[in-house]
Amino acid sequence: MFRPLSACLAVLVLMGVMPVQAQQTAYTGLVCRGVEESGRLIIGQPGFGPHLISIFATGPNPLSASQTITQHVAWVTDPLHSYVPDGFGAMCIWAHPDGQKPETLLALPGLSGFELNYAGWGARYDALADGVWRACVAAQRPFLWGYAADDTHASGAKGLSWFAARLPERTEKALKHALRTGAFYVSNGPTIANITGTNDSLTIALDQPGDVCWLRDGQFLAADKDEPIPVQVAAEAGTNRCLQMDRGVTTSTLTLGKLPVPRAQLQFVRAVVGMQPTKMAQTQPFRLLPDGQIANPYPAAGAWVRGQTHNHSDTPPWSNVGLQRFRLGYQEKGEAASFCTDYSYWESPYQWAPEDGTPQVLAVQPSRLAAGASQPVTITGLNFGEAPRVQFGAQAAQVLEHAPNRLRVALPGGLAPGAYDVVVDNERFRGALTLGFAVQKPDADTRGWTSVTSADGLCYDRCVAIACRGSEVWVGTMNGLGMLRDGQWRTVTTEMGARSVYAMAADPDGSVWVATERGLAHCDVTGAWKAETVGQVEKVDKNRATERWGRMLFDGQGALWTINRWSAGLGVRRDGQWQRLTAAADGIPTNAPNTIARDKSGTVWLGYGGLARLVNGTWEKLAIPAEAGGTTVAALAPLADGAMLAAINSDPDKGALVVFRDGKGEVMPLSQTRLPSPRVRDALAARSGDIWIATDYGVTRWDGRGQWRHYDTLNSGLGCNIVLGLAEDDQGRIWMATARGVSSFAP
Repeated sequence: MFRPLSACLAVLVLMGVMPVQAQQTAYTGLVCRGVEESGRLIIGQPGFGPHLISIFATGPNPLSASQTITQHVAWVTDPLHSYVPDGFGAMCIWAHPDGQKPETLLALPGLSGFELNYAGWGARYDALADGVWRACVAAQRPFLWGYAADDTHASGAKGLSWFAARLPERTEKALKHALRTGAFYVSNGPTIANITGTNDSLTIALDQPGDVCWLRDGQFLAADKDEPIPVQVAAEAGTNRCLQMDRGVTTSTLTLGKLPVPRAQLQFVRAVVGMQPTKMAQTQPFRLLPDGQIANPYPAAGAWVRGQTHNHSDTPPWSNVGLQRFRLGYQEKGEAASFCTDYSYWESPYQWAPEDGTPQVLAVQPSRLAAGASQPVTITGLNFGEAPRVQFGAQAAQVLEHAPNRLRVALPGGLAPGAYDVVVDNERFRGALTLGFAVQKPDADTRGWTSVTSADGLCYDRCVAIACRGSEVWVGTMNGLGMLRDGQWRTVTTEMGARSVYAMAADPDGSVWVATERGLAHCDVTGAWKAETVGQVEKVDKNRATERWGRMLFDGQGALWTINRWSAGLGVRRDGQWQRLTAAADGIPTNAPNTIARDKSGTVWLGYGGLARLVNGTWEKLAIPAEAGGTTVAALAPLADGAMLAAINSDPDKGALVVFRDGKGEVMPLSQTRLPSPRVRDALAARSGDIWIATDYGVTRWDGRGQWRHYDTLNSGLGCNIVLGLAEDDQGRIWMATARGVSSFAP
């Protein structure tokens, strides 16, 4: 039977993809979705540095937190990952590029551009824009365009900075073409009615009288946000200089033949309208071609459609109204094309609404098959349309049966072992379940493995942390706390209104400690919950959410330690009393720890952008060998002989394992291990002596001597390769918190 729509919506709730509630006011704008990526899966993890905005993307890149920036942009710009099926990939924009150099932006293949008019400030990145555009001409490559963004989040002002794109037709495809080709201007106030040109001239018509400043390559505007810009008309390049200034006009024409600069010396020209400290409109550059033509990307006819490319609804997994509120707020501002680009963090799932009409692939059954198998596959979701096209990766599949929310397909022939995106195209839009189907290797061994998801009773699929109390298994997810007891999964309520769970620790007295988005909670042996507060301290950034806690452990004296995942120090509980420790007041090595562990002797170790251990009340810093390829300690695991294993990495493609004995580190390069990536999420020392290491590409098992084995969805029964947490139960079974449920393995 085909699954009814109501059942699909129930699946959406369990997956955290929340349908938007109907409201009296309807949204009539274009479907504008995107995501902001910073190399993190959840708040508190180390990121990759720059924030990159993906627009027109089918969803977040699930591997962005372990990929290099170049790999991430290549993923975004793969045509399979654009919900507008126009033969091009989604677009990637460098967000708030403070301090960046033109060569840095140009070194990133596939980048569409950068933010130019930002949060109401037009001159902030104008110098960078000129440098980028001159470098593009010198490299004989297409321009990187300058975009406009509010970036004020849900509760902030809207309409501070916006683009106006010239669209021959009011469709998502036309909007994407305009933003790809530079057929738009950016503004925080003035509006342009028309932009036209000939071989020798450019003309701008305004909707209101204003000043029009024409600039050449090498000329740019610069001023503090609230200061006037003293523009000087001059032929030479330089700050606050321009080729021509027309004041108080409604039409301005730049004729190249009348300029005091030989045409052959000009690389491009552009216009800025307004130039008041906080009000200006900026065109994209017009390249002067070798044949004498002016490259004018603006179509001769069409309507101007306004929007912006970067802001957030900040909607958590358990809410379903944030996106509608976001869209209607921009609709009231006259912006029909404003992109909702919530972070890729699991705290804020990718925003879309069923009424958008975009296909949403929710589940694939079976989700994996042995190599050479030909069993039909069922795809469940929404908005599949009347004549859907289905692909597994780049290969087309035959649709055997279809309904608006269910498809039965025959796999493409000859699929090699690997993980595949499951893609559905309903002619207008495309949807994809990234890495949603796997063809296993011929030698895959699934014995000893069990995996569960929300379909099996787990409260939510995006699992962050896991802990075992005897035979009980506790799972922290982005939308609830799950517990396995007597073979049954149940959802546990903390009674503090918390939903997201980031870390857990089993107390030796039989109780459980839980770190939530609202602080710490304690469940005693009777099942009673109590909220715990470490408390505020001085000399911590006032903007930090100081009760955001992460990993926890008990030291050799029974004290409970927890690290703050928002750069606000450490918490320690002794004799029933909490104390917050900070670098300024207490001399801890850092206020921004990543991980904490206890060695065989009970000594506490702290991993951050370095490594330290607490010896006789004093933090002793340990030198990380240069051969490790970085200094960021992502995970720690004690070895049976008293040594400590540290997973080191800074860049996504650089790192190593380092074993510290007697204060000195011995480097194990990744080439000597079976680790698929240096970006480690967790490490566990099992009672057997084995060390388990979690990554975004599966889990690796090391016996502590020389034997390595790696498990992933292609060679084992692991349910999902992205593994964030590890735990061991009283039977020696290893439990794994993954991006799609929980997996366990009996070695």
